[in-house]
Amino acid sequence: MERGFLYIANRPKFIEEALISVRSLKRFNQEPVCLVCPEDLRTEEVRSSFDHIIIDPTLSEYTYLAKIIGMQQTPFERTIFLDSDTFITDSIAEVFDIL
Repeated sequence: MERGFLYIANRPKFIEEALISVRSLKRFNQEPVCLVCPEDLRTEEVRSSFDHIIIDPTLSEYTYLAKIIGMQQTPFERTIFLDSDTFITDSIAEVFDIL
């Protein structure tokens, strides 16, 4: 896939934040959105909110390193990583052009 957005969540708190964030993102952006998370955090709401989900059981073992591990698994050639507490209020697709 050419381009898309990436979230990484390794704790329930971050999943909750990412669900709010992805709703705001999808209001203004059309690109696919991927989530990298451990299996136990993949709920029905998560499945319906993200276009792609990559399961990594090791993410639960890490804190900040989980982001680095997750970013390495992006399915996109051009990836915009969004932290789970990001709230999007407009299109940010033009950022892909500078990658």
